[in-house]
Amino acid sequence: SCHIKNFLTRYIVTISAGKTVTLDPGGAGLTSYNTAWQITNSGILTGTGTFTFAPVTAVTTTCTFGDMRCPVVILNQSTTTVLTLGADTILQSSLTISTIATINFIVELKAGASNRTLAVSGLTTVGRYGILTSGTGQWDLTGGLVQDGTNSVVTQGGTINSGAVSQSNGTLTGNASYVWSCSSTFSQSGGTLDRKSVV
Repeated sequence: SCHIKNFLTRYIVTISAGKTVTLDPGGAGLTSYNTAWQITNSGILTGTGTFTFAPVTAVTTTCTFGDMRCPVVILNQSTTTVLTLGADTILQSSLTISTIATINFIVELKAGASNRTLAVSGLTTVGRYGILTSGTGQWDLTGGLVQDGTNSVVTQGGTINSGAVSQSNGTLTGNASYVWSCSSTFSQSGGTLDRKSVV
């Protein structure tokens, strides 16, 4: 196990089973650049630093995020990014999905195998051109969901349990075959909302 202030890699991040990597306060883990990028986390990534994935080339890959206890940011700097969950995922802090590209490229996090589960304890934010797509596996967004990005898309594929949901932009589509259970307020001030499965 180790403590890290900052790290930058262009390729592959692997954390072995039984190992803990701690991003220290103010630290940042940044992976970028290469189409071969992937993360395989069989241990724990923790700390108050932020793990950021910010590719500058097109990336379509399957990622095993595993047990991540620090804030996770998925950004898109210049081209389309699609990340598929390679295993059930626990994010014990916040999740942000957005693009910072000067032109309009999407960045997507999706379930992949239809039964992949996702649990996010902190706030999930879907920003500009961000896409969040669940499969039939249960997703627990207990820290709430904010969808405020231009042309952002949230699509329900299975049961979702969430804290407060706030939509001010983009498209949110429910699934009539599954329930979206919101433990707090569900508000819409903009965008397109299909609430057919939200209770």
